[in-house]
Amino acid sequence: MKKNRTGNDSDRGRSGRAQRRSDAKRREAADSAASAAAESPASEPVAAHRQAASNGVDRVPDGDGSHPHGASGGHSSDLKQDDDAATVDAPDAGDGDVAATDSGSGQVADLTAEIAQLRDDLLRKQADFENSRKRLIRDKEEAIRFANDALLLDLTGILDDFGRAISASETSRDFTTLYSGIELIEKQLLATLERKWGLSRFDSAGQPFDPERHEALATEPSTEYREATVLEDYQKGYVLHGRVIRAARVRVATPVEEARDVPNLDAGSDGSG
Repeated sequence: MKKNRTGNDSDRGRSGRAQRRSDAKRREAADSAASAAAESPASEPVAAHRQAASNGVDRVPDGDGSHPHGASGGHSSDLKQDDDAATVDAPDAGDGDVAATDSGSGQVADLTAEIAQLRDDLLRKQADFENSRKRLIRDKEEAIRFANDALLLDLTGILDDFGRAISASETSRDFTTLYSGIELIEKQLLATLERKWGLSRFDSAGQPFDPERHEALATEPSTEYREATVLEDYQKGYVLHGRVIRAARVRVATPVEEARDVPNLDAGSDGSG
């Protein structure tokens, strides 16, 4: 305990001596500043401020001493007034944040409503497009299904003629009358198809063989023709608007060259060569 008390007394002694040396240096600085101020009157306020700052004095007189103000007190009052003005003029930051939040929420709500409206419009347009596509497909199928209704309507008249011819043959049993009636119906049918629909039948017997119009089912050599010629129609051919839609099935005669006398070189040779 005695050792601790002795150590503390020595620490206090050293602190006292350091404080006295510091006070002595401060007094010397103050004396120097006072002497400099006495020699130069224009620098009195500056020297006073410096002396006040070195001595820790809060208030020093001005050059004329009429309006005393502190070295830091005057500035502190000015700063306080500026802070008060800033406090009065500055808007409430919390109110600004609330207003900005409300504005942002309103914009989000508007955009959400617009997106919902656009999605609804898109779904409606997709539904309309799908309905239109299905309607076009249905109309196309219906048009294909009823494309030949006019042709079939023309054929119904021919069928009526066939029915009347059959009824007449059952009553009279006259072959000549039946034959004449059927021949007349055939001519009427061919005339209707050619006049209204561009379908015509062609005969091939006696015509030169044409691979684009004829299909040869049988051939036979002949010395009467110099080129392949159709001898008989097995099945008639048909042309629609100038295009062959069914080739005729025919029997064709192929030409045979006549035998020519050719000298026999082997017989004329005597073998001496």
